[in-house]
Amino acid sequence: MSYVRGDHHFRFGARVQSLLDDFPEVIWPRGLFTFDGGFTNPRGLPSADTSMADFLLGLPRASTRSIDLFAPDFRSWAFFPWLQDDWRITRDLTLNLGLRYELHQRPVSRTDTISTVDFSGGKATLVTAQDRGQFGYPRSLIEEDRNNFAPRIGLAWNPTRRLVVRGGYGVFYQKESANTWIDLAINPPFIRQTSRILEAPEVAGFELRRA
Repeated sequence: MSYVRGDHHFRFGARVQSLLDDFPEVIWPRGLFTFDGGFTNPRGLPSADTSMADFLLGLPRASTRSIDLFAPDFRSWAFFPWLQDDWRITRDLTLNLGLRYELHQRPVSRTDTISTVDFSGGKATLVTAQDRGQFGYPRSLIEEDRNNFAPRIGLAWNPTRRLVVRGGYGVFYQKESANTWIDLAINPPFIRQTSRILEAPEVAGFELRRA
C-alpha cells in the first residue's frame, strides 16, 4: 500500500508465510561400513592395498546403522512487516528511509518427536518436546529470535543535469540453516543409531548380516 503527503511517499506492507517441512527418512537403512584392510594385511595394520580383500570377506572394521524412520512434520510461520518513506527534500535530493522486521518462527514438530540435551543442571539431561514443560523449554526446544529489525537508508542526489549520485545502506537477515532444527529430529529416544568396531578376536564368529 502507498500514501502520498506533501514531499513524502509512504509505502508499507507485510509478507506472511505458512511453512510446512516434512521429509520421512531413514539415516542408514542399509548400514554404513568401513573396510580398512587390517584383517587381511599380514602385519595386521590398516592398508588401502588390502581393503578390498576385507570387503570380499565381509569384514568391516566399523559399521553403523539406524533403521528408525524420522518424520517430524515441522510447522512454522514467518512474518515480515515493512515501511518506507521516499522523502523528496529538494528537487535534486531524495532520501529513502525504511524499516523491516523479520520474524522466522522456530519450527515445531506436529508429532513432538524432537529432543535436545540440557546441561544447566550440571549434568546432561535429555529433553523432548513431549516433556518440555518441566524443563521450561518452548515446544520448538529453541528460543525465538525476536529482535530482527532491519533499517535501511538511501539517497539520490542530482547535482547537475548529467550527474546522479546514489548510495544506500541496509541491514538484512538470512534464514537459518534447516539443520538447526532437523538435527533435533534425529536424536534419541526417537531415533537410534548403533555403531560397532570389529576387533581381530571377533572375526572367527562374525557374520556381516548381523553387523
